[in-house]
Amino acid sequence: MWRKGTMSGIRVLLLAVLIVDLLIAGSSQAASGADAASLHISEEGEIFLTSGEKKTLSASVDSASDVQTKIVWTTSNESIVQINEQGEMTANKKGTATVQAKEIYSGLTGSVTVVVKPEKIECVQRPVNPSVTLKKETDFAGTYLDWSCYREEDISYFIVFFGYKPEKRSKVIYETVKTTKFSCAHKHLQKGRKYYYYVSAFNHEGKKIATSSKLAIRATEPNIGVQRANGGYNEIVWKRQDKKRIRGISGYRIYRSKRADGTYKCVKQINSPKKISWIDKKPPYGTCYYKVRAFKKKGKKRIYGVMSKFVASDDYYSMAKMGTGR
Repeated sequence: MWRKGTMSGIRVLLLAVLIVDLLIAGSSQAASGADAASLHISEEGEIFLTSGEKKTLSASVDSASDVQTKIVWTTSNESIVQINEQGEMTANKKGTATVQAKEIYSGLTGSVTVVVKPEKIECVQRPVNPSVTLKKETDFAGTYLDWSCYREEDISYFIVFFGYKPEKRSKVIYETVKTTKFSCAHKHLQKGRKYYYYVSAFNHEGKKIATSSKLAIRATEPNIGVQRANGGYNEIVWKRQDKKRIRGISGYRIYRSKRADGTYKCVKQINSPKKISWIDKKPPYGTCYYKVRAFKKKGKKRIYGVMSKFVASDDYYSMAKMGTGR
């Protein structure tokens, strides 16, 4: 009896040991299966983006069984790269950041490195900025200026600055003229005074984009006189400017009026810079007043110099004493 009962106990014990072994093996197999699960991101290694570029990532979990998953995206530096719940990345600025995907139920994670470079800039050779070159077309009077510039399509208008140094002061006081033309005539100058000029170009937004160098011109004017010629004619005589001052002169125009401060009309045009006199054979009765100014031909236009002061026909046989009218 004892032997039979002992054998039964041993069988029961062996059965219990076998059941425990099976449970341990099943638990190990389950743990091994859990360890085998992993998270994969659609992009591997480093991802290169430029500033402002967008890119969408996706993540999946590899597992032997179908389980519920939920992915949460994070970034190590939002100032460089941002990422939303759908995995869409936005590159903000130059730098490197790590983007991580985490499955919240299993705790599985994965990450990629994102390198952001500055926006690509193409090297394009552009024309030089507009430049203004101021030049003195005529220096017999110092009244006419013109200029040229590059990229004229960018220019909306010019401002011409002109002024002179007042006595006992060293600073030049400038006045301005706004123009859309490429030339400017500065009138009513004082003989012998040095004037200073420069021009600035402005674009369509009113921004100054170029300025010329300064130019100094000393204003000149013909010295005029009158004398009585035979037959009661009035001979108008003016002094020839020196060679430096007559450069560019095409001739002279003589103007006449019955009043010193009246309206002067052109009565004669001299088409030679060398001729320095003219006889008025049909002067009106009484005192006449005369003025002279030089001119230069430019295409079909005439560019005028400074008008001389007036001289009266009563001042015979001598260079006239200049009046103050213009």
